[in-house]
Parts: sequence; C-alpha cells; structure tokens
Amino acid sequence: MRQTSVRGDRLTFSYGDGGEPLTAGVLDLALDDVLHYAGVQGRDPASALVAAALRIVETPENLPRLQPDQAQARMRAVAPLLEQARRAPGFEFIVERLADRRRAIVERAAKVLAEREAAALFLHEEAQRALADGRYAIAETKLKLLLSKRDFYRTEYVLARRDEIAAEHIRSREGGQTARYAKQLPGARLEERPDDEQGVATLVLDFEDPAADRAFRADPAATAVTTRRGIAADLPGAGGDQLALVENRAFTWTPWDGTSETHPSRFPFAMDIPFHGRRRAEVTFLYRSAAPFFLQISLGGTIAGILSAPDVREGGRGVAIWQAATLDGADSHFSVRHRSDYLARRPAVLEKSGATRFFAFEPGRLYRIRFVREERKALLFIDGRRVLQEDLRPGVSAGKLSGQVLIATHTSGEIDDVRVTGTLDPDWLKRRR
Repeated sequence: MRQTSVRGDRLTFSYGDGGEPLTAGVLDLALDDVLHYAGVQGRDPASALVAAALRIVETPENLPRLQPDQAQARMRAVAPLLEQARRAPGFEFIVERLADRRRAIVERAAKVLAEREAAALFLHEEAQRALADGRYAIAETKLKLLLSKRDFYRTEYVLARRDEIAAEHIRSREGGQTARYAKQLPGARLEERPDDEQGVATLVLDFEDPAADRAFRADPAATAVTTRRGIAADLPGAGGDQLALVENRAFTWTPWDGTSETHPSRFPFAMDIPFHGRRRAEVTFLYRSAAPFFLQISLGGTIAGILSAPDVREGGRGVAIWQAATLDGADSHFSVRHRSDYLARRPAVLEKSGATRFFAFEPGRLYRIRFVREERKALLFIDGRRVLQEDLRPGVSAGKLSGQVLIATHTSGEIDDVRVTGTLDPDWLKRRR
C-alpha cells in the first residue's frame, strides 16, 4: 500500500506504483480488502501471522453480527495460516495464544449453533401441537419464525425439513381462515380439505350435536330432529342374548295432515353455506321416506328434482336438473315422458333408463344422495351411480336461493349426515362482520 488518506468515514488508498486510488466507506470495508491491498497474502510465516491475528481479533467483535456458521468458516480459513506461522522461529508463543483465541471462537459458535438447533426443534414441536389442537394463529406464528428468522432457517433442522414446515405453515394459515368461517356457523363443523385443494372445505351438519338446530332453518310446526333406534349387528349387547341398540338423530318432516297450510313442501330445510357461488360445490346427505313422492335439492339456485310417484296417475318418475331463483314451478321441468301413463305404455324405456333418468325412490329404503354443481354442468348421483348430468346456462340469477342449500319434500321423510363442500368465499365472511 503506497498512499493512504482518511477523511471522515471515507478511506482512500492505492497499491503498487502508479496504482489507481480506491475510495470506500470505512464501515463498508472488509478485512479481506485491507489485507489484499496491503499485500498480506499469508504466503510466508510473517504475513500469515498478521493475517491470522487480524481475522481472529476481528471475529469476536463481529460474532453477534456474524452467523455462527460464518464464524466457523472464517476460523477454518485461519487454521492453515497459523500452521504457516508456526514455521518461523520465535513465533511459537504468539501462535499458541492465537490458536487458543481461535478455539474459543469455534467453541462459542458451536454452542450458539447447538442452542439454535434445539430452539428450532422445540419451536417446531410447539407449532405442531398447536396445529393438532386447532390453535392455528399460534401455529402460523411459530412456523413463520422457522421459515423467516435467520437464526432458525439456517439450522440443519429446518434445512432438512423445510418442505414439511412450509406445508404446515400453509395448513395453519388456511386453518386460521377456516376457524374464522366456523365462528359464523354455529352448530355445524367446518373441515379443511387436503393441501392440494387450497381454500376448499366441507361444512358438516351432524344432527347428533345438541347445537345442530343453530346451523339450519326450518319450521318446528312441520319439522323436527327426531331420534330413531336401531340394531347394531356388529356391536355386543348388554349381556346374554340381548341385541345392541343404538340411537340416531335425523331431521324429519312430519306426516302431512291434508291441509294446504301444512304441506311439507312449504317447509324446506335451509342451511347457509360460505362458498363461492360460481365455483365447484357439492351437497351430499342420507335420505329416506316411507312414501316418497317428490324431493327437491337446491345448491345455490341449481336445482335437482326426483319424482317418485309411479303408482299415482298424475304422478310419474324420473329426475331433472334446472336453474331458478325459487323452488316454485318444478312440475314444468318434467315432461310427459316422465308421467306414469306414458311410461306404462313403454316398458322398454324403464328397462333402459329406469336406474338413471327415470330413477325413483323405493319406500323405506335409505339412499345416499350427492348433487354436484360445476362451472358448466351439474350432476346427480344416487348411491354412487350417476343418474343425470345437465349443462348449465351462464348468468342465470339464483335470487333468494343464492348462498344456501335447500331440501324440500312433498311427503314425510328424513335426512341425515348433511355435508356441503366448496371453495370458501372471503366476501361471504366480510358480509357477516
């Protein structure tokens, strides 16, 4: 180094004859730059001793700023310099002092790294427990620290599990969102879907829950949640030859008394749903009726109707799907081909399509119904079999049927295990605040 000058925090120096001057901030100047321009390369014992001493002396002061692994890397670079310095006679004492300082720095860095590894493990276990308990906000905070705080994301523990922690962070964030929706849906349970279906959830209504009546709307004058007793063939009885009895609660429409004011169709089951109206959604439930006649299902204004009155002259059988803003006028969606007298003269139609387009419920039998609405089509499944698929028209208003599931019947019957799946709608949550 031939010329050096300092003005304030600016350092100007040049190296070699006729070298161009270099100006840099003193605070920004790295030790390696100084050693380079001073020609201290560590190629002889004397310059090796100087370079090692400067790096060792500087490191403890900067260790709070340096990461422990960086301090260890710097000390690894010092080791060969000390070995080079040992070759010069008379340097033994100072080299040993510097070696002690180097070991202390290495041990201190190793201790800090071990503490951070233990802290990362503890923080992850705490986050996993919070996630399992449904404390999503706490889990999200802890997982975010593991992924964003330098003390943690550089640890071997996090580096080996980064994908796992990132997936858990997504789950915690979505779980917190789901929890906010669940607070607005008392009496029902909102379940998250797998990670590859972000934003998709299932709203589950179990009538066994004492608070289930808070999750739906129905007129108690014509409907009720009733208890049915049944025999569980796979459970032992109380003793001896006794049969095991179980109780099951379901939503029921009471038998019609014949007056127009109490007709079951006037008292639909209704449940608000927090899902996007233009994205894929589905509703599934169990259904049974001792005397099925006509059942309607509305999923946000996309409606499925199942006509099951083959023995009634003005009745008929079959299924239909349409879009509307009310449940009125369902009969117009069933053509003459669905009527009993028409089908009676054409038995081949029932042989071909009696289990699909011209399906009808049997009295007393329990069915699993699944109604799916997609962007451009709707599908109806009965006991896993697709009975009908229809294209949907864009831009049809759902009116008052928007944002809810309705189930209506023209006779007594019962439904149970109602599940609605869809993509959570942030605007729905905003409207509830």
